[in-house]
Parts: sequence; C-alpha cells; structure tokens
Amino acid sequence: LAFAATAALATTVVCAIAPAWQAGRRDLQTVLQRTTLTATSDPRVTLWRRGIVATQVGVVFVLLVVAGLLLESFWRIQRTDLGFGARDLIAIEMRLLNPKYLQPGRIGEFQRQVIERVRALPGVLEAATTTAVPMRGTDFTYALRPVGGTRRFPANGRTVDANYFATMRIPLRAGRLFSATDAEGAPPVAIVSERYARDLFGNAGALGRRLEFEPAPVEIVGVVADVRYEDVTEEARAAVYLPRTQHENELICLIVRPEPGASNVAASVIPAIRGLHPEEPVQFVTTIDGIVPHNTAEERVFTAATAAFALIAVLLAVAGLAGVVSRAVTERLREIGVRLALGADPRRLMARLMMGQMLSVAAGLLLGVVGASMASGLMAG
Repeated sequence: LAFAATAALATTVVCAIAPAWQAGRRDLQTVLQRTTLTATSDPRVTLWRRGIVATQVGVVFVLLVVAGLLLESFWRIQRTDLGFGARDLIAIEMRLLNPKYLQPGRIGEFQRQVIERVRALPGVLEAATTTAVPMRGTDFTYALRPVGGTRRFPANGRTVDANYFATMRIPLRAGRLFSATDAEGAPPVAIVSERYARDLFGNAGALGRRLEFEPAPVEIVGVVADVRYEDVTEEARAAVYLPRTQHENELICLIVRPEPGASNVAASVIPAIRGLHPEEPVQFVTTIDGIVPHNTAEERVFTAATAAFALIAVLLAVAGLAGVVSRAVTERLREIGVRLALGADPRRLMARLMMGQMLSVAAGLLLGVVGASMASGLMAG
C-alpha cells in the first residue's frame, strides 16, 4: 500500500509538472506563430512522446521475459525429483515426554505397538517411523569422520526403522537396508546418502567403512539415493541414517502410505494410536502432498505477482501507444488533409504515420532486449 501510494503520488506530480515546466520555457508568441503557420506538432514534444513510448515498451518486454523465466522456473520446481515418493504420504508427529519412557526399551516397545496396530488398519499399505517429516521437521546435525581420519564432514542425521526406505520409496544404491538383525546389542550400523558417501570417501566405496560415533563406531552397510528433505529448491544435503532399534529417540514421526484409492486413512490412524496410549498426544497430522506446495509458496507468489504485473503492463503499454498514435494523428490532421487534397495515396499516408510510431516500438524492444539480458543474469540464482 505504501509503495502504491508513493507511485501514484509521484506519477501525479510528474504528469503535472512536466507539461507546466515545458510550457513555461516557451515563448507564447512563438507558440502562436508555430500553431498558425505549421501543420505538425512541436518536434521536441514528438521526440519526448516517442521516448516515453520506447521506454514503456522496453519495461514491458523486460517484465514479460522475467515473468516467463519465473514461470519456467516454477514449472521445473513442480517437477523436481525429491528423491522419495511424496504422493499420498501421511505424516503423524508425536513426542514421548512421559518420564516412563526414560526406561530402556520403553520407546522401542511403544514404537513397535504403534507400527503393528497401524499396519493392521484397512487401507494402510505401509508404515514406518523416523525423527523428522520431510519439508517440515528439523534434522539432527552430525559432523562425523572416518575411523582413522582427521577431517569431519557434516550431515543431517535421522533415525529410522527397517521399513522406512520402502515406505518413502527411497532407492537403495549399494549394500543393504536395515533389518531385524540390526537390534540393540548387535554391531552398530549406518546407511549414508550418495552425497555423504562422496564427501567421506570420494570415488572409493563406502560399504564396510566405519565412522566414529558415540558410544561406538558405526559400520556403513548401505548407500541410498539423495533426497531433498528440507527444501525443494535446494540441492539434496548429505545424510546419515541410523536404526531406531540401536538409537532410541523420543521424536516419533509416523509415515503412512495408504493403499491406492483408500480414503480417510488418517482419520483411522489417530484413534488407533490414542486407543493404544491415550495419554500420548498426536502433535501434527499432515500430508506430504500438502507440505511440498507449502514449501514452494514463496516462489508461487513471486511468479503469480510478476506475471500479473507483466500482463497489466502490457495493457498499459497498448493503451499508451494507442493514445500517442491518436494524439499524433490529431495534431497532423491539417497536414493529412492537405496531402490527401494534393492526391496522396491514403494507404501510403497511413503506413507513413504508423512507421513513425513503430520506430519507437522497435527502439523500445531493443532497450528491452538489453534490459532482459541483464535481468536474466541477475535472476539466474
């Protein structure tokens, strides 16, 4: 509103002062003589108008190019490969803060009961647990180094169960996924993303390597695809996955994939959880299909606003050009009448009138090409 008010005020002032300033610089007698003796408008006024038309056309061209770039960018964002199957996924977040869960094994027992009950519900195809919901939750951050190494490499850390990768449709690239044998007391294991494997070991294989971790080093048993877990528009970050059976966590994000065509699955999952443990609150229930568009809301607003402004600018440019042409023709009515009386071809006369205005448009397009080139470079990021 402040910008619109300022722009309106500035436009009014400029449109009022410019003609007054221009009129104040002229000698009245000279103006009267020019009006009486000549058939055309003041060349300086004509040049000024054509300059305004060229500038307006240039600005419109830049806006259209920018809007087109944003539309293409948003189209690509909508089709970005997230690295996991987001379609139809339901995410239900819980946090076990009851002191009874401080006892060893209680969190794992609660998790097993929830998974068994949810998987038994009609319409549920798969279910798994993790510590963070894609595009919404907050990952843990680790800085790990290979055993015997000196440099630490940052990565987002998640604890997941054995069915997590199948539920999320995250492809396995090498090695294996977590299994029932990766239980408490078994050798500590981990799975890393492709990017983290490259960060840690370059082109050398990551399978079988060990990473320093507390209380004991973990062995890399698998490498999975990179996923855009935090932002659609950012490159996938390095990630390390730990089995929940070996690393209990009070954060439980239940990921449910319904069967194709199933409806109201979330409505049946929540009572199932509360029926098992009524005192445990379900904090958030969301769908990944809903989270992803929300994650790109800013880009969508920018794109829609710029496209709307560009269309409005086109309409203003068309109206402005029509007004200038009409004014130019009106000022040259006497000249046109004289030329027609002397036998001038009406078509050639009209073409000549239009050519003068099209030169302004051509100059504006040239300015627009230069401006659009500069704008494209600024928007590349």
